[in-house]
Amino acid sequence: MSFESKPQKIISLYVYGDEVLLGLVDHKRIAGLSKWVHDEDLAMGAKEAKDVTKIAESNPEAILALKPDLVLLPDSTKPEQISSLENVGIKVFVYPAASRLSNIPKTIKAIGGAVGETEQAEKLIAEMQKKISAVEAKVKKMQPEDRKKGLLFLRFGAIGGKGIIFNDIMNAAGVEDCYEAARLQLRTNPERAVF
Repeated sequence: MSFESKPQKIISLYVYGDEVLLGLVDHKRIAGLSKWVHDEDLAMGAKEAKDVTKIAESNPEAILALKPDLVLLPDSTKPEQISSLENVGIKVFVYPAASRLSNIPKTIKAIGGAVGETEQAEKLIAEMQKKISAVEAKVKKMQPEDRKKGLLFLRFGAIGGKGIIFNDIMNAAGVEDCYEAARLQLRTNPERAVF
């Protein structure tokens, strides 16, 4: 994907992309973000997004109305949604979704390259790594008995388990993810289950 100049009217249609984009570009370059970005219970970038009021509905007509020069979508997007946007002449960049904590730098680099902000992407990655290292140092000092147990709930229910980003984050923070144990309890003793 190439541009004569950096894209100036960027739309992100997924909350993780929103959060990365907010850290990469001047917010005046953002034409719209996903409908979840202002939800403080769901989006870590809700405070940063206060000055971006346009919400991009996920349909070609609404997106065309915002006149973007670039739309960002994760690789988990259905191919027909991507082609429906490209068929009406919209440039779409499909970035690798961060399904694990270790994948986040790859996502940031990809979006940074698409929006012409590779240096800022590297800065964002360095800041993230610094914060992770600080947390890891604290976790190393913890005694096994000081480790907390946790279960992450979103509006639609509990979330967690091995192999997903939420589990990675909890482990990195020194918290034992109890999702699998809670699911087992639900199957074996439903009247005492926590969800």
